[in-house]
Amino acid sequence: MIFFDLDDTLLDSHSASLNAAINLYKDASISMSLQEFLASWQAAQERQYSRYDAKEISFQEQRRARLREVINPALSDCAADQMFTHYQQSLESHWHLFDDVLPCFERLYGHRLGLISNGDAALQRRKLAKTGISDMFNCVVISSECGCAKPDEEIFLRACALAGVTPKNAVYIGDRYDLDAEGARKAGLLHGFWLNRRNASAHKRTQPIISSLNELIFPEA
Repeated sequence: MIFFDLDDTLLDSHSASLNAAINLYKDASISMSLQEFLASWQAAQERQYSRYDAKEISFQEQRRARLREVINPALSDCAADQMFTHYQQSLESHWHLFDDVLPCFERLYGHRLGLISNGDAALQRRKLAKTGISDMFNCVVISSECGCAKPDEEIFLRACALAGVTPKNAVYIGDRYDLDAEGARKAGLLHGFWLNRRNASAHKRTQPIISSLNELIFPEA
């Protein structure tokens, strides 16, 4: 069984977020420079999304918190929701798969594929639908639906159970070394592949490490 992460593994979420953030900056008349805003927005996104993953705040609350942290702490819920709706529309217009995704799926024809993703289930499933890959997976496990999130080993074990395979008969591919590669290995999967698309330092990182899905080859099913 071959499991994949979604964001920045299959879907180029980084580029989509960057383009949407630039549009938000232009629309919001922000006093700081664009580079300062982008750095602040990214930091707020990581901080508030981590709070959502930890169940400290709701999905909608993390959206509002990001806007209040970076743009205006006095934003009402209604104003924040309206602003984030425009941001989300821009974000979705930029959703696209990496170029190596569909060729990888073609090479893996005959293998059973699965998806394990942190995030809001409705949003993650919309990404799959809009990029046309919903039907590629035998099973999809998303943190908001199962009550646990990567790197917790439980989410990997639940995915294996849903797929009807033992962890030692499954591998996982993801772009985050800590959440994906280490999380999968600690859960007992055969391999946790780190997809190092941005050529980050691999010092003291455990193999297998790949830089593209073009390097992902398994024996024919």
